[in-house]
Formats: sequence, C-alpha cells, structure tokens
Amino acid sequence: LLASLTSLIANLRFAHSDEVDAMEIATSHVRRYRKSFDQLVDWLDTGRLPAERIHHGHFADFRSAPIDTVRALYERFGLAWDASAEAAMRAALVENPADRRGEHVYSREELGVDPDRLRDDFARYQDRFEVPVDD
Repeated sequence: LLASLTSLIANLRFAHSDEVDAMEIATSHVRRYRKSFDQLVDWLDTGRLPAERIHHGHFADFRSAPIDTVRALYERFGLAWDASAEAAMRAALVENPADRRGEHVYSREELGVDPDRLRDDFARYQDRFEVPVDD
C-alpha cells in the first residue's frame, strides 16, 4: 500500500515539478499512517470506537474475491444482499478491470524505507487486524 501510494503521489507531483523526492513522500506517509493506525487500535481497545461499528477486510481478499468480500460487509452490518446488487457488481467488475488503464508499476525499493522498520512501525495494526506480512 505505501509503495503504491508513494508512487501515485510522486507521479502526480512530477506533472508539476522536475524534482520530486519519493523518499520524503514515503517517510511522510509512514509517519501519517502509523499515527492513524495506532490511533485506530487505541480507539478500539478503549471502546471509543465501538467494535460493532467496524468491519475490517483485507485488500488481497477484495482483489481475489470481490463479490464475497463485499457480501461479507453487507452481512456484517445487516444490509440486504440481493441478486440485482450482485449482478451490478459483476457487471462493474467486467466493465472496469483493474488494469484497464495499464499496470501501475512500482517497487518497495523506491520507498527507501527499511522493510523491517515498516513491520515494526505497523506491528500493532497488523497484529490487531491479522494483516499478513508482505515479504
């Protein structure tokens, strides 16, 4: 996620500047998201954010099984799931494939951030929500 986001922001900035520091962008995002993710865990642990108002899903699940992943969200919050909603989602997936505008190519190396440090920075969030470690 951070590598993709950093690449996206860097490319947007390249449209307006000849000099873009991807490592600075990555460092800023690590700081921002670490703080936000830690706050989310704190709020859940203290009850400030009631657990019944949260549904946590993994992006990998959404990519591999989008219909099932969205159906689980509906079920979690007691929303009606019907054949027309599913048909509309299936049609949208066919009409808008993930690579319709080409592949977004980037690498974690562009971040300039130590992967072990990232694991440490986001360990609370990964542990709390059972997010697999991406090696």
